Amino acid sequence: DVFESSLEDIIIDEDTYFEISLIGAAEDADGDVITYIAEPIDDNAPIVCEIEDNMLKVTPSADHNGVYGINLTAYDDIEENIYESNTLSQTIPFYLNVESINDPPTLINTIEDFVFEEELYFNQNYFLLDLDHYIVDVDELVMSQDILTHFVVSDNQHITPLLNQDGSGLSFVIDDDID
Repeated sequence: DVFESSLEDIIIDEDTYFEISLIGAAEDADGDVITYIAEPIDDNAPIVCEIEDNMLKVTPSADHNGVYGINLTAYDDIEENIYESNTLSQTIPFYLNVESINDPPTLINTIEDFVFEEELYFNQNYFLLDLDHYIVDVDELVMSQDILTHFVVSDNQHITPLLNQDGSGLSFVIDDDID
């Protein structure tokens, strides 16, 4: 039996899949039917390998990236009896490199308007909200890869928005010159 494959290491973007035809990927000198099985080398790899109608489809879990090994195995003569004594197989490993895509942050809660009308609030720093409860980054949650940073501006010259040291807490100062 001869197993020839054009499979080389594959590079795809995160949140996509890889698909290739296995027709003619292996030849059997006896003319036996070739059956394929594909599976991740690491049982915990966040990828799914499916073969249907001689098409191999490898799909990473959503928002996952990294390099994952895959074993593609060709078996001959197992269509009728997988335990036949002359069943032969050959395995070829290849690697799927899923490249990271920087996903945009997601607003998970609406930030209400803030209204302060009393003089009590002048020239003091008031904590309003923790932005981590309102905005999330899937890359940080799933793969621990990104750090979400916030930037706040005010179009009112008398109101100064401030972020705390870790950048997630929003507070403000209203100066006493406000009308």
